[in-house]
Amino acid sequence: MVVDGYFILAGLLATVIGLLAAACLARGDASRGRRRCGRCWYDMSRVSGLRCPECGWEARHEIHLFRTRRRWRWIGASVLLSAAGVVLVVTGAVGWPQMVPAAVWRAVMPHLDPGAERELATIGLDSTLKIGRMSRWERLRFAHRCALVLDGAACSTSRSGRAVQQALLGLLSLTSEARIALPSVERVFRGGSASADEREFSLLVMMDNQSLARSAALAEQVAMEDPDADVRHTAVRHLLWRGKKRREIVPVLTRLLRAGDPQVRHDAAAGLGEFGAMATAALGELDRVAASDPDPEVRDRALGAAILIRADAEARAARRRGDGR
Repeated sequence: MVVDGYFILAGLLATVIGLLAAACLARGDASRGRRRCGRCWYDMSRVSGLRCPECGWEARHEIHLFRTRRRWRWIGASVLLSAAGVVLVVTGAVGWPQMVPAAVWRAVMPHLDPGAERELATIGLDSTLKIGRMSRWERLRFAHRCALVLDGAACSTSRSGRAVQQALLGLLSLTSEARIALPSVERVFRGGSASADEREFSLLVMMDNQSLARSAALAEQVAMEDPDADVRHTAVRHLLWRGKKRREIVPVLTRLLRAGDPQVRHDAAAGLGEFGAMATAALGELDRVAASDPDPEVRDRALGAAILIRADAEARAARRRGDGR
């Protein structure tokens, strides 16, 4: 985006200028053999003694009259300029909408997009293929209007199941901009009138726009408690996709081995096997499932995962022993 390029260019210039200015100012004004007051920098070359006749400051030792003068306020301002430049570069690289908290966007979007409710029927929620060609501002407006559809803030026809599904699919196509619609998405997910597809799409939007820790906690809750089997399975599989090779989700997958749904236990065991030696903490639970789970497919999957984990751990230990020699 052109705006992001301007942010990066301005940030680089500010950083370079600030660093050069700080380096030059840090050198300071050396005394070069001149006796000067350490407070007001009055020239004391023709003054005998250690007391400044201008401000009354008295040096403890003669060497204190030969200090280098440095303008610390200007140095601090230069450092702040460099820090501001770094912030601009990060803003340009990440995208300025992502640097603004979602709560701020939710508060200001009704004022920035006042015609959203009136024009809601014409925004083309089914045209998600156009999202890739939208500017950031257009994607923010799109996310805001999707939230209005989910909240039922427009006309009554906008609360049809098709419109809700199109809004959720549109949010899935966005990146960081979908954060401003998360409260609306969560209301759809928690609401009792949502269909299974709507809850499934809502779950995906929430997991994609939260931290991995919050996504893992949500996936665990859904996989353990949700009444719909498809939603439970989607939660586990999306967690495996999002947290691939991330050690943080190993404890969650280990606890999911005790879920009531055999498919959830099967997927959790399969996911643990992909972690290899990183999932050694789950071996005890995998052995228990492999020995006593009522579902034979789950037992076989848990046994296979335990074998993979042990083989990977032994291979790593052998490599470490070889490196030690």
